[in-house]
Amino acid sequence: MNTSVKNIYKTSVSIPLFSLSSESSVGCGEFLDLIPFGNWCKQVGIDNIHLLPVNDTGCNKSPYSTISTFALNPIYIQLQVLAHYENIKDDVEKSFKKITFKEHIDYSAVRNKKIKILRQLYHLLPKTWSEGPEINNWINDNTWVKSYSLFCHLLQKQHNDPWKGWKEYRTLEEEECFSLWNKKQNKQELYFYIWVQYELDKQFKSAVKHLENLGITLQCDLSLLVPEDSCDVWYHREIFKPRLHAGAPPEKNLPSGQNWGYSIYNWKNYRHEVYNYWDKRLNCLSQYFHSIRVSHAQGLFRIWCTPEYNYSGILGYYTPAVYIDHKKLMEFGFDDTRIKWLSLPHIEGSKLFGILGQEASKVIELALNQLPNEDLYLFKPFIKGEKVIRELPLSKEAKKFLTSEFNSRCLIEVSKDKYALAWNYKYSPSYLSLSSLEKNTLLALSEECQRDSQVLWKKQGTNTLQYLISKDLDISVETLGVSPEGIYDVLKDMNIENTVVLKWHREWNKYGSPFLKSNQYTYLSSCTLSTHNTNTAKQWLRNEVLSDLQKESLNLPLGENQTSFNSYKSLIKHLLSIKCRNVLLNIQDIINLDEKNFHNINDIIINDANTNNELNWSYKIPITIEELSNNNDLNTYLKRNIQIRRGMEDASF
Repeated sequence: MNTSVKNIYKTSVSIPLFSLSSESSVGCGEFLDLIPFGNWCKQVGIDNIHLLPVNDTGCNKSPYSTISTFALNPIYIQLQVLAHYENIKDDVEKSFKKITFKEHIDYSAVRNKKIKILRQLYHLLPKTWSEGPEINNWINDNTWVKSYSLFCHLLQKQHNDPWKGWKEYRTLEEEECFSLWNKKQNKQELYFYIWVQYELDKQFKSAVKHLENLGITLQCDLSLLVPEDSCDVWYHREIFKPRLHAGAPPEKNLPSGQNWGYSIYNWKNYRHEVYNYWDKRLNCLSQYFHSIRVSHAQGLFRIWCTPEYNYSGILGYYTPAVYIDHKKLMEFGFDDTRIKWLSLPHIEGSKLFGILGQEASKVIELALNQLPNEDLYLFKPFIKGEKVIRELPLSKEAKKFLTSEFNSRCLIEVSKDKYALAWNYKYSPSYLSLSSLEKNTLLALSEECQRDSQVLWKKQGTNTLQYLISKDLDISVETLGVSPEGIYDVLKDMNIENTVVLKWHREWNKYGSPFLKSNQYTYLSSCTLSTHNTNTAKQWLRNEVLSDLQKESLNLPLGENQTSFNSYKSLIKHLLSIKCRNVLLNIQDIINLDEKNFHNINDIIINDANTNNELNWSYKIPITIEELSNNNDLNTYLKRNIQIRRGMEDASF
């Protein structure tokens, strides 16, 4: 954090490493591409490179879907500098010829081909290689690599199936893991994964050293959440809550919410162990990065969790939280029968047969139990969620009906005798059947829990952030989306930089909703025009019609088409004039500062979270780093405005 009297005005560039392209990279961006990219940053005056996560994601191309938060992704290795490369050079060039020149990154093809070639190179190493002091000292300094290499070995034996479905090795204890690791017949395979990580580590550190010599810092985007199907959760099962996933509550564009498949920390029982695990993660990151930006920092305060049996997040709730107590419900007149009515979905027989007709009998046989002497049905105990319903041998219409009914309830039983109000409680038959007095009573109990939860969240977030800022890394956060009350006061009190997206930062209560002027931003902000989940700046100008008042607040030329190249350049200039600690330029927004690129290149959202677009996480910059370095018009314009930004430091002193 900045503690000097003189304000510092940094300029950063954000890019997924895989998107880089250089004359030496093969298939995608690589760690050693950071060397020429850093030279370009120095050329135009950029202070900091912000990278999306670079950890191993296995078969998944999303950089956030890591199978290890310690291991680096093999796609980022540069093959040409490895020992014995000359022996297979022709095979490599032939193998990568087609995919290297593709318009987008073909993640699976790049990964599979690199792994295949790495195996060839590994088998060319001397047989005594694994006995040398250098590699074994490295293993001792990076003990995580033992569980990681074993996990990769077992994962391959299980055909890359999720570990929760493994018939053996699913719940190994630590001693059993190391017994397997030490078995002689496993050594060659395990050391392959170790060798790859060892070489990746050397290449990454070489690039970092070059950046440090240039005076350029490296920042990573960090999600403290971990995918369930990962080595981390497999090996550290005790610190995560079983059968719960992190996600997001329903919203306008995603009415069913989201189940991200990330595990939930068991703070209540294993707080000390969670912090020990984080210590190891942060120590590993500090080998390469000078700062971290915590992605979705709301999760440090509270996280939306949903049962693992559901695809959606509609039956989720926040944790930690204060929940409605069974005893309290009883005190206010809700007996056990009433509580069961509110917390379990009941289906009327007339509705069931009216919608499904003849198939209703089969649905009852497979999924429902009728209540004695009533035309009401409950789900059988084994129907725990949407995933179970989807596997039933029923029609799509029947599955859709059952899913809707299963998700229709007023209360969610979070744990024994603890309840949360369901997100869509207002539309559940059980809530609609309540009297006005009962509805008001239930809402009053929920609001009381909400107030108490706000206090709990603030304490949880403060404690977690205090832990993070005590580490030897500069910490900033990203809090885009719905945030708990008081989060911004906590960030302000702790002097923590927060990410701000300019197009959403307006004076909404004023006529015409003008954007903030450059001197109205909070200094401890990182301002940007776009993120990897949003439209680029050029797309935004083309999609949203701005009033003259709004154009004026952005310093765009009046009387000129806002989609013009001149307007676009003015927008970038305005961003760089904002008096915040950091301005974050996304790589696509920089590429478009060249007029030819601006008119001829179609931007894509790096990850359109609302779709399963096959182009998600496949963006590749359309020019090489070398071509970018030689683009005089783009570089001159960018350098001049960054210099003006730096000049604001003297004015603030």
